[in-house]
Amino acid sequence: MKNEFLIKLFYFFILVHTNSFAFNIVNIEKLSEIYSGNIDEQAKKIEEIEKKLKKAKGILISNFDHDGRIQRYKDSQSGVIYIERKFSNSSNLTVLGVDDNPWKEYFAYKFSKEIGLNIVPPTFIFRDAENKDVFYMRQLYIQNARNLKKLRVKIQDIKVQSPLNIFDKLVGSKTRMGNHLLLFPDGSVCTVGHEYLFSESINIFDDNNEIKSFFYDINIYKKMKATNWDRWLEINFPKISNYEKMKKIFLENLKKLIFKVDIIIGENGESVFFDSAQKIHSSNLSENKKIFDADKIVIKDPNQCCDSIEKLYDRLKKENSVTRSSIEKFLSQMTGSFLTEMGNANLIYHHKDDNSQIEYLEKKFFSNDRYENLEKARREYFAYQLDRELGLNIVPPTVYIQESTNKDNYIVKQFFITNTISPEGKNADKRYHLNGTPIPLFDKLLGARDRHFNNYLISSDGNVVAIDHEHLFSEDHPRFQNEMEIKAFFYDKKIYDRFLEINWEEWANKNFPYEFDYVEKVRSFLENMQKLKLRMKNLIEKYGEEEFFKSADKIRQSSMTMKKSLFISERNIASQASSPKKEKNYPKIRLPLADYCLSK
Repeated sequence: MKNEFLIKLFYFFILVHTNSFAFNIVNIEKLSEIYSGNIDEQAKKIEEIEKKLKKAKGILISNFDHDGRIQRYKDSQSGVIYIERKFSNSSNLTVLGVDDNPWKEYFAYKFSKEIGLNIVPPTFIFRDAENKDVFYMRQLYIQNARNLKKLRVKIQDIKVQSPLNIFDKLVGSKTRMGNHLLLFPDGSVCTVGHEYLFSESINIFDDNNEIKSFFYDINIYKKMKATNWDRWLEINFPKISNYEKMKKIFLENLKKLIFKVDIIIGENGESVFFDSAQKIHSSNLSENKKIFDADKIVIKDPNQCCDSIEKLYDRLKKENSVTRSSIEKFLSQMTGSFLTEMGNANLIYHHKDDNSQIEYLEKKFFSNDRYENLEKARREYFAYQLDRELGLNIVPPTVYIQESTNKDNYIVKQFFITNTISPEGKNADKRYHLNGTPIPLFDKLLGARDRHFNNYLISSDGNVVAIDHEHLFSEDHPRFQNEMEIKAFFYDKKIYDRFLEINWEEWANKNFPYEFDYVEKVRSFLENMQKLKLRMKNLIEKYGEEEFFKSADKIRQSSMTMKKSLFISERNIASQASSPKKEKNYPKIRLPLADYCLSK
C-alpha cells in the first residue's frame, strides 16, 4: 500500500510539474494566449506570470524613454521580458492627493481581468525597499505587438477601438494616445498607459455597435452582472484624490452600461445580440489584421541583407514587395537593444531592432535652438529623398521624428550598413578618395559643405555610402565641367532617364525642407538641376548615348574594383591584428638515450 501511495504521489507531482510549465511565458505574442482555456487554466497562467513578475531580477535591455523612467528588462532566470516604470513623489503614493499613481495602472489590469475583457497585460506593483515614497510598476512585455504611433496609424482607424471606447468611459481614461494602444498580428488589441484615470464625467452609452464590440463574448456580460461591484471596489479601487466621489461615478457608469445592455437584449433577445456582437468583433479583427500585415516587413538573414544599400533594397523588394513609404514606416517603428555610442558633436546611438534583428542608428539633435534641430533633421531626410528619387543608392533609408520627452529635440533614424570600412585617416591615399563615385556631384546638387573622410563609408562590394548631411545648401554656384564626375554620377542610364522624367520644380516645392532663405535655396537647387541637364545634353550629343553610358559604366566598375580591393585589404589587416600570435614551433631535441647509457 505504501509503495502504491508513493507511485501515485510521484505521478501527481509529474502531472502538476507538466501542467505548470506547459505554458511558455517567454514567447507570448498576444494576450489571448494567456486568457485561453477554461477559468482554472487561465487562473494558473496569470498566477504564474504574476509570480514571475514579482520575483524577476532583470537585465536591462533598453530604455523606453530618454529620462530612464520606463525601462525594459529580461529576467535572468525565467527569460520573461517585462516593462518597469518608476513612480516617485514627494508625498506618499498611497495617500490621497496623488494623481500620477501606479495603483491606477494596477486597477486597469484588475478591472479588465475581472470582467474577462483581457486587454491589459498582467501588471504588478511593488514598493522600493529603501525609499517608501517610490513605487515600481512591472508589466509583462508582449512581443510582436506594435503601437499605433510607430505604425503611423490613427486611433480612429483601428476597428476594435470600440471596446476601448467603452473601457475608457468606464475607467475615465483621459489620455488614449497612439503609443498607449498596441496591435497584434491577429488584429486584437492591448492597452497600456493608465496612470491618468477617473474623470468626473457621467457617460452616455448610446452607440449600440460600440456596446456590442465591448460585449463580444457573452461571458463578459455574465461576469459583469455576477460581480458584487460595491464589495469589489472597496477592495480594488485606488486611493486617489476625491476617492469616494470617483468610486461613485465609476459605479454609476457601470450600472448605466449594464442597464442599457439589458434593454437591448430585452428588445432583440440574447442570442441575436451576441451573434451580432461576435460578427462585429470578427469583422473588426479582420480589418485590423490587414493594417498590421500591410506594415509588416519580414527580413530573412538580417546580417546578410545590409552589406550595401542595393542589397537592402533588393532584399526588401524580393521578400516583401515594399514601397518607399513602408520602408520608412518600418524604420520609424524600430525599437531595439542598445549596442554602442558613436559620434561626438551629436548623440549617435547604434541599436539592433528586436523584431527584425536589423541594425540602425539614432542621431539626436539637441541644441537649445529647436528650429536648428529641426532644420538639421530635415536635411538628413532630404538627402535620402533625393538619393531615393534618382535611384543612386548611396544614402541609407532615413527618417526623422520629434523626441517624445523634449519637443525641442529631433532624432534621425537611419539603417546601419554593416560590413563597411571608414576612410578616416587615409587622406594621403588617393585610392580612398571619391573619384569615380556619385558622391562629388551629389554634394554639388545638395550644396553639401561637410564631406570629409569621416562621413562616407566603403562597403564590401566596393560601393560608397554617404552619411552625415546636416550641413547642406551652401551658397556656392558649382560648375559641371568635370566629365568623369558626371559619368560617375550617371553610371546607369536608368538614373539619367529618371533625372529627365522628374518635374524638379514640383518635386522641390513638395520635398524641400522649409528653413531660413527657403526661396533662395530652392531657386539655387533648381538652377543647378537645369545646368546639369544642359551639360548632360551636350555630352550625349558629343559622344552619343551608347558610348557615354558605356564609358560611365567602365568608370564605375573601375572605382568599385579598387574600393573592393581596399575593403579586402583592410579586413585582412584587421583580422591579422586581432588574431593571437602563434608561438614559434621549435623542433624537439631528443637525446640518443641508448647510446648515452652504453657509453657510461
